[in-house]
Amino acid sequence: MSAQAAARVSSRRRLNPAVLPDNVLEFKEFMNANLFGQQEGKELLAYCYTAAFNPLRNRNKPIAFIINAGKSRTGKTHSVEMLAQVIHGNPKAYLRIDMAEYMDRYSLSNLKGSGRGYINNQSARDEGYNNVPKDQKHDYAEFTNHNLEWSKKGSTAPVSIVLLDELDKAHADVFLMLLGIMDHGKLTLGNGEVVDFTNTIFVCACNMGMAEVEQEETGGIGFNASKKKLSKEEVRNVVLGALKHKAPPEFRNRVNELGGIAIYEELSREQMEQVVVREIAELQKRILSTGFHFSVSANEACRKHILDRALANNGNLANVKSIISKEIETALGVEAVKKTIRMGDYVEIGVATDNGVTNFTFEAEDMSARLIGAPTLSTAADGGESGAEAAPETGLSVGDEDALQASLHRVGNLLGVAPNVVLLVRRPYEARTGELVVDQLASLGMLPDVSRLFTGLHTMTMVERMMEAKFQAERFPELRAGFVLELSDEKSYLGLNDQVNKLVEELVRFMGVEVVESHMTHTAPFKFTVRVKALEDSMALAKLRFPKLVIKRVSDDK
Repeated sequence: MSAQAAARVSSRRRLNPAVLPDNVLEFKEFMNANLFGQQEGKELLAYCYTAAFNPLRNRNKPIAFIINAGKSRTGKTHSVEMLAQVIHGNPKAYLRIDMAEYMDRYSLSNLKGSGRGYINNQSARDEGYNNVPKDQKHDYAEFTNHNLEWSKKGSTAPVSIVLLDELDKAHADVFLMLLGIMDHGKLTLGNGEVVDFTNTIFVCACNMGMAEVEQEETGGIGFNASKKKLSKEEVRNVVLGALKHKAPPEFRNRVNELGGIAIYEELSREQMEQVVVREIAELQKRILSTGFHFSVSANEACRKHILDRALANNGNLANVKSIISKEIETALGVEAVKKTIRMGDYVEIGVATDNGVTNFTFEAEDMSARLIGAPTLSTAADGGESGAEAAPETGLSVGDEDALQASLHRVGNLLGVAPNVVLLVRRPYEARTGELVVDQLASLGMLPDVSRLFTGLHTMTMVERMMEAKFQAERFPELRAGFVLELSDEKSYLGLNDQVNKLVEELVRFMGVEVVESHMTHTAPFKFTVRVKALEDSMALAKLRFPKLVIKRVSDDK
């Protein structure tokens, strides 16, 4: 081999497309956590997400065009919401069009606008046509450039998502119009405006072929009817047969080219229970967003009762949200208004049967008092009649308590750590408390001026030690030694990535650690390795903050 040939061979690098970029791995982690089952659907959504940010994709066609087919309440629409959540940060940031409203050819004008000469026609050059506010939907037609931008709900991501719901009910001419969009990525409206769909993901949700599937599974009508369960491939063949009768061959070919068809199967009992858990987690998010900072948890009996009631009398998973909203969310709201639930409380939701009727039960516990033995906040309504010693008066008005709660969470966000152990400070705040962080935050006006303060004692002590370590590291850099830190997670890349971001931020921001180099593996088992220069005290603090962190000391020349 010549020297030139050897040089060419040595300069080649083997590429591995199977190793996905970070954003796609995070997307898959998110979908696995929020969409249960439906592996085929998640793979198609991952294709859509990857294509949206592929710099080499065909810019003359839509980003993707996929069809989610299956029975009702299997997650077809929910998957679109999760896609919008990842891309735009809002699960409602998509344009939904109910195709059941387009069952005849005359209704097509609502999609692309009335033609010239018709009463509702508006010229694209009219002043009123172009002056529709950005936060309002344009009523001339569903498919307008304005509506594509409006559907993003303020997001700057250069991707629009269109959900064509109930596609199987649309007129045959709708498929011909969509065929032109899939071919050229553009549509000319009745007034001459050209709508650009080259940055659009189309997702169609439908029950196409499900009537035939149900008939096959029930065995028809008569004494000889026998129930059976069709396999996924048999269901796919039924769906493809129904699509063949509904859409032209060109449409089916373009669907295969731009995405494909995902069959959404019925959820198992275990997957339905995961949906209940997710809805309770959504309730927790709503509670925190309102400023009532308490935790809720539903025990196993409660979750089973919610699901049993939702599925009773041929019900479905849509009833889960209704039950949680009417009977759990409302009850918690009533208790919050009565001030019987306080900041830091832990509320466990259970069930109890009385005279054959099963109802939800709610038990609240002050977690801070249990952790450190501090007295709980008491109101005059408590009266100490339970036999326990009444807590001392706090001197806080309702407005002060609200300001105090907001301040606590502001402090936690500032420091990058949440207040975890809450302590009642019995003395009024003076010029100095002796706690460095409290005094500094108070001097900046970030603590409320009230007669009693809540502080996270454990958090404040930890942060103060971190600041001392950072001061020493920056004042005496020669005392730093070399260390290798490792964090690993066998299954979740997204979970590991969150830990890594917190670790690196606290090391650099609070402990004065110098990062030399780092490496992250993108295939399971996931592992993050970073080489740093730091004080031994800083490493001890890091071990306290991250118990799973593996710390190895190395010589400086490595």
